[in-house]
Amino acid sequence: LGIAARAIDLGVDIIRVHDVAEHSDLFSAMSALEVD
Repeated sequence: LGIAARAIDLGVDIIRVHDVAEHSDLFSAMSALEVD
């Protein structure tokens, strides 16, 4: 999950993973914390 967390900061929007649901939850949580 650390790679997924860092990748979104680098602009990566597609990550091939086995635990897709868990990464989706992580991205949802992180996007709620983004400061515009």
